Amino acid sequence: MVLDFLNIVTLIGGSEALREQCMGEFMEYGTICCDRIPDLDNSTKFNIETNHAPLDNALLDLAPKYLALDFSIVFKPKSDTLLKDWRGCIRVVDQVMYFSDNYEAAEGYELGSIYQLKNKGGFPECLSDFQS
Repeated sequence: MVLDFLNIVTLIGGSEALREQCMGEFMEYGTICCDRIPDLDNSTKFNIETNHAPLDNALLDLAPKYLALDFSIVFKPKSDTLLKDWRGCIRVVDQVMYFSDNYEAAEGYELGSIYQLKNKGGFPECLSDFQS
């Protein structure tokens, strides 16, 4: 069984052209499954489907390339067969990644800078210090 995720991606800051370019690069990590959601102030929002995992690895790759942008990705599995009602949010603000979900990480974790996380092997390995 393939595990599919629905990710609601919001790119914040930068220019419209920069957000459009970044949105195009996100397509390499999944399939945009519906039209772009109307822009908020200085942001671009769209949905993307991924297999196996949310877009955490995409953030580790793209955030250092787009220093002017902050990212928010709200994710949930498309089927509740395996993961029940698990869902979460990954945010990048000023090149620092934060993670929260509806279980243990409800308050959120500051996972550190994108550069450190990339060198340490990314997500979820960076949560090992929080696990017992």
